[in-house]
Amino acid sequence: MTNPVGAPNPTAAPQPGRNPNSPANKFLDAAMGYMKAAQPYVYGGGHGGPQQGFGSTDCSGLVIQCLYKAGVANPENLVSTASTPGKSVSRGDLQPGDLCYKTGSGEGGHVAIYIGDGKIMEAYSSGKPPRIRELGNPDEFDSFRRVFDQAGDPANTAGVNTSPAPASSGSSGSSGSSGSSGGGSSPYSGDSSSSVGGGSSPSGMSLPSGSSNAGPTASNVPSSGSPPGEMPTGDLAMWIEEAMKILEAMGIPRDKIDPKALAAIIKHESGGDPHAINLTDSNAAAGHPSKGLMQTIDSTFAAHAAPGHTDVWNPVDNIVAGVRYALDRYGSLDNVPGVKAVNNGGNYVGY
Repeated sequence: MTNPVGAPNPTAAPQPGRNPNSPANKFLDAAMGYMKAAQPYVYGGGHGGPQQGFGSTDCSGLVIQCLYKAGVANPENLVSTASTPGKSVSRGDLQPGDLCYKTGSGEGGHVAIYIGDGKIMEAYSSGKPPRIRELGNPDEFDSFRRVFDQAGDPANTAGVNTSPAPASSGSSGSSGSSGSSGGGSSPYSGDSSSSVGGGSSPSGMSLPSGSSNAGPTASNVPSSGSPPGEMPTGDLAMWIEEAMKILEAMGIPRDKIDPKALAAIIKHESGGDPHAINLTDSNAAAGHPSKGLMQTIDSTFAAHAAPGHTDVWNPVDNIVAGVRYALDRYGSLDNVPGVKAVNNGGNYVGY
């Protein structure tokens, strides 16, 4: 795959007065590494720990991975299309390494990296490689954040460790269980929202020393859920839309897939965490824990996965399999017991 902007060695503009070996410059170098690797955008990619090399990411995952490669600790907690990391700056004051945010809106949030000379670098569309382009019209982004200071060191952010990570990243070493008590022998775990992010990272990636995250949690997955009755936003809205396109291509009409009901299921099953795993209920005790956004066990996922969409940890693949299972069993998402219970003012129940 060739570099989409046609430049064999894309570079970011230098920032005067910045140490060439500063974390900010390493961050920008990493961004250019992702440009040259030209790997396709994958929803949920880049979350869950540092990548070896330059793999597929989504928009926030790209920023997270570049921060990991710059030595910034806990970037999962820093980057979110709903967060306000670092210092707010104006569009006219942007310097290389600043982040450009589009927040809210039903079409989902977005984050891009400003690289200087009026240009941004971004992971932007499913299946397509990252690109460099001109910063668009004034309304394209609604927030600009500075996460590196003038010298190129990480800026302080309240409640977030932005100090450089130790040179040796090590492993989280944790295989703790999730705290869900959802139960029964259903292919789903029940309400696992209290357990999101528990256990060891399913990707097997290591985290910087001192990090307590074994995977993304409900609080740091960008725009990860919405209350029942509301349309999903952010990354979750994009994942659902992509899954709906796949399901439509398989002959399932859109009117059978209520995005509000689907968002409610995901919120209660996984908290919107593509890497959620339940290690405490009866399914886990039987050796087949519930996994991913829709908390499918492996056999249910395999039976309902779409051809070419067979990664249980991929949020779009997991949604497709979960929806097909729910439609087979209940006829529509609105008939899922947990959705009916919540819509009637009751407590969510697993299915």
